[in-house]
This record gives sequence, C-alpha cells and structure tokens, in this order.
Amino acid sequence: MKMRAEEETTFISLIVQGKRKRSRLDEERKKFGRIAILSNIKDDGEKIYLLCRQRKEVEVAFDAMENDLIGKTSASDLLFQ
Repeated sequence: MKMRAEEETTFISLIVQGKRKRSRLDEERKKFGRIAILSNIKDDGEKIYLLCRQRKEVEVAFDAMENDLIGKTSASDLLFQ
C-alpha cells in the first residue's frame, strides 16, 4: 500500500511539472503498487516474489556484515569482538 501511495504522489508531481499528462493518471493508477519480476523459474508469482524478497534480506544482511568488517581497523578488532 505504501509503494502505491508513493508512486501516485510521484506521478502527480510529474503532472505538476508538466512531465506527465493528467489524462494518463487513471490508466497508470492500475499499475501503482505492482512490481515486475523477470525470472526463468517455473513457479507461481507469489513464490517467486517471496524468493526474491528472501534474497534481498540476505543481501542486506551481508552488506551490513561487510560494512561492519570494513569499519574494523586490525585483525585483533575482528578476533576480539
């Protein structure tokens, strides 16, 4: 729901800036809050979405760990946490 609201707000801002036409708003609203995933996995959309979401969570966790390691200044910092 949040993504849908953000997309609508952005679209309306673009209308105000003259970058989008008001006549397209109703048609574009049908797309707000939806994502497209291109995959070669032969499964239903919900399962593919959940797999992508899990992957994103893992990537965020690894990124946090990597940032934590970069902040360490020596091997002893890594060993004695």
